[in-house]
Amino acid sequence: MACAVLFSGALFLVKTPHLSLAFNSAFVVCFLAVTYCYVRNQFALRIPLSLLILVVFALEVDALGNVFHLYGTMVGPIRYDELAHLLVQALATPVVIWIARAWCDGTGLRVPLGLSSFCAASAMFSLSAFYEVLELWDELVFGGQRIWSLHDTAEDLQWDLSGIVLGVILTKLVLRLHSARATLA
Repeated sequence: MACAVLFSGALFLVKTPHLSLAFNSAFVVCFLAVTYCYVRNQFALRIPLSLLILVVFALEVDALGNVFHLYGTMVGPIRYDELAHLLVQALATPVVIWIARAWCDGTGLRVPLGLSSFCAASAMFSLSAFYEVLELWDELVFGGQRIWSLHDTAEDLQWDLSGIVLGVILTKLVLRLHSARATLA
């Protein structure tokens, strides 16, 4: 099951620039529903809906860029491609941190927030690198136009890392704020 979910997700990421916004949106919702059910059944974790919505927003940033041909255009001082890499990672990182913490808590491991955040960030960066490999495969196999320059992959990974760090910082702030409110109540 896990291999099928990973394979379908990877195939979707290769084909997403060539698909309609409606299909991309429907696929994202279905994929997240399957992932939610898998995580719930396999690990007995119920991912909060708010975190899943952040992931939907993250993937819609990419889909909207494809539909409106924003890749290669400037958005203020940066290219849309750079903005998309930053936002996608910043919006997706909180759910990975939540899963890491919830899994550790469920197994009885008491892991500091910093360590679970570091592990989640490492996993996110690994997924970012895998995505860059998928972009290369799209270029080589399907004739996609996703690598814009000699430094595109390195620049994408730089913006991915920036988004992950931003996502970690914001998630830690929200969790600490939530924890402080819980102790006051």
